[in-house]
Amino acid sequence: METFRRLIEAYSQAAKEKDVNGCLLLHHAGGLNPNRSHDFVSELLKIYPAAAQLRDDNEELPLRHMQKYFCFCCGDENATVEKTTVELIETYPDALLQSNG
Repeated sequence: METFRRLIEAYSQAAKEKDVNGCLLLHHAGGLNPNRSHDFVSELLKIYPAAAQLRDDNEELPLRHMQKYFCFCCGDENATVEKTTVELIETYPDALLQSNG
């Protein structure tokens, strides 16, 4: 994680770059292993909070990516999923009201 922090601080513009599918790093961070994603999501939101409001080419918000790709299972992962979900919702509450969001 420390390496990621250093890289994103050195080149914060990377948080604003979209891939060929229109996804930002925040979209991808939501699809990571729930045990590791919260730190990435948190760092990206610090650097570029507006990313929580931006849709990819499929019109999906980062919150939707997280909903699709997180494995909701029992144990410690639920706490991590909850923390990450809350952080995304606090950054962009209207995501809950968006269709296909």
